[in-house]
Amino acid sequence: MFARIKCAGLFGVQGFFAETEADCGNGIPGFYLTGALSQETKEGQYRVSTAIKNSGIRQKPQKITVNISPAFRRKEGTAFDLSILMAVLCAQDLLPPEEYPLIADGFLNKYAFLGELGLDGGLKGVRGVLPMADMLKKSGMEGIVVPMENAGEAMLVPGLQVIGQRTVAGLLRFLRTGEREPYTKESSKSLHGEEGCVDFSDIRGQRYLKRAAEIAVSGRHNLLLSGAAGSGKTMIARRIPTIMPELTREEQIELSKIYSICGLLPPGEALVKKRPFRAPHHVSSAAALIGGGSCVRPGEVSLASKGVLFLDELPLYRRETIEALREPLEERRVLLTRLKGVYEFPADFALVAACNNCPCGFYPDTERCRCTKAQIRMYQGRLSRPILERIDICAEALPIRFEDLKDKAASECSAEIRKRVERVYGIQRMRFRNIPGRLYNSEMTAGETEQFCRLSSETETFLREVFIKMGFSARTFHKVLRVARTIADMEGMEEIETRHISEAAALRSFENRLWGGAGA
Repeated sequence: MFARIKCAGLFGVQGFFAETEADCGNGIPGFYLTGALSQETKEGQYRVSTAIKNSGIRQKPQKITVNISPAFRRKEGTAFDLSILMAVLCAQDLLPPEEYPLIADGFLNKYAFLGELGLDGGLKGVRGVLPMADMLKKSGMEGIVVPMENAGEAMLVPGLQVIGQRTVAGLLRFLRTGEREPYTKESSKSLHGEEGCVDFSDIRGQRYLKRAAEIAVSGRHNLLLSGAAGSGKTMIARRIPTIMPELTREEQIELSKIYSICGLLPPGEALVKKRPFRAPHHVSSAAALIGGGSCVRPGEVSLASKGVLFLDELPLYRRETIEALREPLEERRVLLTRLKGVYEFPADFALVAACNNCPCGFYPDTERCRCTKAQIRMYQGRLSRPILERIDICAEALPIRFEDLKDKAASECSAEIRKRVERVYGIQRMRFRNIPGRLYNSEMTAGETEQFCRLSSETETFLREVFIKMGFSARTFHKVLRVARTIADMEGMEEIETRHISEAAALRSFENRLWGGAGA
């Protein structure tokens, strides 16, 4: 007999519709799987056969041929196990409609099946259920059958009926009687529990860096923090997510799809509710940062979407790793071309980087710095001019004074700063309300920058002098204007004034002074 079961697979961060077809008949008994399958998918035949046996079902000794279509799309992972099992049972007439009323009512045509099988007949959770469930709903499916571990994730898709099961025996009992297993949410720790323990009120001194961080978050600008070791750069960077507004429901679901594919959703948590803070080590490869690998997966830039990607000790990263950030910083996405196809991953993150001024960390304090000029130049030269031009704000940390550390006055907390940031976000939403896909000042095109950053004749004259003196490129010129637009928004000013241009240019002067020659 022949049977067809609906299922789904993953390609990049998107799900695709698939069907598992099974034919059982006369011939030498055997199990044959086809359909452009990865090794772990092919091994599903052994998991299926053993799970059927250990679930108390006696198979017929037949030749079993299973195909997963479409054949042009490579299938990876173990999520096809459950659909293979259902197709085989139906093809062998082991689920007669007279005994299973739901099957007689067309249940198999309305519901898709996803899940990995254990050898004991249990159902195990798989990665990427959320994007696959979303795709199945858009394809017209009424519901989905998944392991109980993934039920909460699938329930995030509105209008999709979700049947969670723990075992094959439980699934067959449901098909016979219609009785569902109750879904119970498992308790777990938050994905970003560290954020609840940090606050800007912990920071003493470094008002300049805190001001730069607030400007960067207000306009979603990229930020480079530089200065001597131990001056508080990393401390400030880790607190930046605490002053960013809460994720919207759409952003939560979009981010949860990425974490689901990477298997980073903790047990019992189906939704990422806090902005991510990703801090990969400087030995990370370009593939780990951007995405890729033999089994193509999103990288750190995608996991940091809607949040912060923090690169500490930026000059210590491999040159090719740093340069790989050029396109994601400009396009807010990653395109990876492989023989299997073109993969597109989101990369809508705010870059925050930190570095010392020299290998020992004390330059330009010549009394403490023992590095040679050649060492300093080589260290600073690891950052190319094109990368620096993609960073909107370069702020230098000042030395910490003893009085700052002993100051008993309470510093401003993250909640107070976040209120100001949310107000500036509201201004930007109104500004770009008629421009699809535009939310922040940093995303403005050259034409939009000219439209929304109009200057008086006096301010334009001042900007011309700054442009000539600091030797700005066209990209840097526009970035200074966008940062000035954000500073003016923070003050509630409609027009950009000279002081806004002055502060925006000052937040780039460090780049010219320190890397003007070495990074060119």
